[in-house]
Parts: sequence; structure tokens; C-alpha cells
Amino acid sequence: MKIALRFVALILAFVMISSMLFACAKPDEPVGKDDEIKNPSASDTEEVKFYENLPVMDWGGEEYRILGREFAENNFKNFEVDYEEMPEDVVGLAVYNRNAAIKAKYGLDVVGTLVDEKPHIPAKLMLESGEDRYDLIICASDQHHPFAIQGYLANMKDLKYVNLTKDCWNEYANEQLTMGGKLYYTTNKFLLQDKHRSWMVWYNRTMAQELNLGHIEDEVFAGTWTIDRLIEISKQGSAETDGSDGMTYGDKWGVTFSDPYCFAQLLFGIGFRLSEHGEDGYPKLVGPTDQMLSYIDKMFELTSDTDSCFIHGVRPTADDKQKDAEQIFVEGRAVIMGHALSFIDNLHKLDFEFGAIPNPKFTADQEAYYSVPNIGNGSLMSVPSTVYDIDKAGFGLQAISEESVDTSYYTYIETRCKLQDAYDEDMAKCLGLIFDGIVYDVALISDFGGLGTVIRGEIVRAGVNNYATQFKKIERKANNELAKLKEKYLEQ
Repeated sequence: MKIALRFVALILAFVMISSMLFACAKPDEPVGKDDEIKNPSASDTEEVKFYENLPVMDWGGEEYRILGREFAENNFKNFEVDYEEMPEDVVGLAVYNRNAAIKAKYGLDVVGTLVDEKPHIPAKLMLESGEDRYDLIICASDQHHPFAIQGYLANMKDLKYVNLTKDCWNEYANEQLTMGGKLYYTTNKFLLQDKHRSWMVWYNRTMAQELNLGHIEDEVFAGTWTIDRLIEISKQGSAETDGSDGMTYGDKWGVTFSDPYCFAQLLFGIGFRLSEHGEDGYPKLVGPTDQMLSYIDKMFELTSDTDSCFIHGVRPTADDKQKDAEQIFVEGRAVIMGHALSFIDNLHKLDFEFGAIPNPKFTADQEAYYSVPNIGNGSLMSVPSTVYDIDKAGFGLQAISEESVDTSYYTYIETRCKLQDAYDEDMAKCLGLIFDGIVYDVALISDFGGLGTVIRGEIVRAGVNNYATQFKKIERKANNELAKLKEKYLEQ
């Protein structure tokens, strides 16, 4: 099945790329960017804010400049931005040809600058000095908020050519990340790194079959894949096999976490939230309600059992703290592994049958399966207010967003993930559920008062549900930061 899927993938990629190259060869006849096709002014109508479609324009070879992240490990790299030479992989090729199509169609040259590890640092230097160096900033999700507070970012809802109603935009993300009617950072179908670094669950089908655990995808499709079932699997799948006393790194594990962050991954999957939209359009804290505390209690039912759940850097023993939990799964010694979707880059290491499934629900009546992007290694994007030609920045953002839908986005989701890398059709279907269930919580992203830090690592390391106490300690600070956010946004 997998070989057949990959064969189909190559055919689709060939057809797609051929059509893109043909489109590049015959661009529409452009008009100058100063010609008569213009956005209606406020004097024409107060209702028209967006172009329904981008006008045909020739920007004369001007650069659309994007700042992103380079990294030794490809799963942390903004691979969706730019390639100087034609790459061999299907996603890179789609990106390369997408940019060529934009240049042919609009005379706009997409130029990516990828810097080592921390693009928010050169972004900060640029913003503070007022330089016009980049039209779009892509950096870690938690790094945009400080820029927004200081007035360094443009409100995407005000950009002349940006149409947030188009299919290329993520309506849910825009809604969740809009604060006080302003959208300073978000994601859409151009960005791929945030999808690549979304958290989900990998499982060893071969091991599950040996333990008579069934085909877990059947539970996913029936809507009955729950945290209680995961706890059950964690106990059934663990066994002492290395000859040492007690459960240690060398044994078989029901559940292994590649990072303490996986605690938050599963917690948000079962419905936990740090914030919600208030009536004034600004976020408000949810707090340690009985429901939120019950979610954490359920998570500790899973993670506090050191005989069945191995957490990288945390438990079960001091000697095991720095052992690689991902390696447990790779060696075929774990039924379930909490990890990001980017683990898909490592599937060539596996010599057993595997699957990818969404995070479990709290109960079967939960509306959907939820995933969250990695805050530190995932990406969001923003437009710097220091850019001199803000119209070009808005046009370029809309152009690359629209052109990505049927090119780089489609190729990454449908060709790369679902066809080339998926073990079979069930895995491809589960990947679709994961992509459809990505959620955004501004308190997790912006870490008001340190609440996000508590959930992303501190609470699992504490080993007990002390969230109510932790929340009480930092509630005032968090609310002060929210008040400051509101004050600053009102000034802008």
C-alpha cells in the first residue's frame, strides 16, 4: 500500500509541477503598479476593505523579503520560504516553482533570509532601529507578542491588499489571535512550519497487535479514542525486559514522551484552555475551574505512573532523565509516543508497522480531536510596521498566501504527508484530522504571567496537580500583563 501511495504521489507531483511551469511561461499581461486598478478609497465606500481578487500588477522585479529560521535539523527550519536552486524534494520544488510563478505573474521576487536558530533577534534589531529590511517576519510563536505590544507590527486587517476572507487564510487562527480587533500575528496556508511542529501521537502498530490492543485508528474514526483508553494502553504496553529491577530506560513502555511539553500537548487535546475571548474582544484567563483541574488530574493519572509512562528529562529515575525517549519508540519498545508531526522526517528509521493518530479526547462526546503547535519551535508570521512600502508588503503577503494553496500547501499536506510518508490510507485520514484540529490559545503563546511556562513544563516536573496554587501566585501578574496589552493596543 505504501509503495502504491508513493507512486501516486510522484505522478501527482509531476502533473502539478508541469502545470505550474506552464503557468509561469504564459503570465497574464500586467499593468503598472501605479495604473488605474486601485483599492476603493473610503470616499468611494466605507464597506469595501479588501480586494476580492488581487489586481494584475507588475512590481518591476522588486523583492518581497521574508525573514525566517535556519537550523541544522530540518524539522526546525522554515522550509516553505525560498530556494535559490531547484531542489529535489516535492515540497521544496513546489516552493521554488510557486515563487517563480509569483515573479512571472506580479514581477515580485520572493527572497528569503534564513538565520541560525533565532530570527527574532535580527527582527528586534531591525524594529528598534526603524530599518526597512524585511516585509514579513517568521519566528517562534512566542516571540511576536513583545513586538506587537511595542507597536512594531502592522495590523493585518488594515493592510491594503490583504483579504482575510480568502481560502488561503485560517479563519479560526485569525479569530483566536485577534485581540481588540487587531491581528498582529497569525498563520495561514503559506506557513508550513507551524503544521510540521504540531503535536500529536505516534504508535507502534506491530507492538499493539502483539498486545491485542486492536487497530487504534478504528477507535479514532468511531470518535471513541479517549485519554482513558490511552491510560489503559500505557499499563498494558509496559513490561520489564532489560533484566534490571524496576522500570528503566531499557524496558518496554506503554507511553513515552519525547519532551515534557507533551504533557501540555495532551492536556490541550482533552480540552484544557488557559484563556478565552472576553466580551471586550480581549483575552481573559480561564483560571483553575473544577473542569480545568479535572483535565490536569486525568493527565497525572497517566504521567505519575512511572511504571508505564516514560517522560524525557523528567521520569522515571534520575539515571534515566537525559535518555532519549524518542529512541525508545524508534527501537520498537513503546506502543505510544507523544511527539510533533515533524517526526515524520524520521520514518525511514522504523522497521515496524506504524501509525499517526490525533491526541485523544477527554470523553467520547468531546466535539473534535485537538492539537497545538509547538510554541518555541513552531512559527507564526507578522508584518513589521517599519517597512517603507507597506502596500508592497500587503500585496506580497496576499500573493504568496494565495499562490501557496494549490502549490506548497497542497504538496506538503496531500502529497508529502498523506501519500509519500503515510503508511496507508488510515494514517493519511488521521493526518487530516490532526491538521483540521489545530487550536491556538493566546495565553499559551504569549505566556501571560508565566502561565504558559507552568503548563508547558513546570507542572509535569512537579509531579502533582498544583495548578490552583501556581495560578494564584501569578494571577495578578498575568492580569496586569493583559491590562497592559489592552492599554497598548488601544493606543495603536
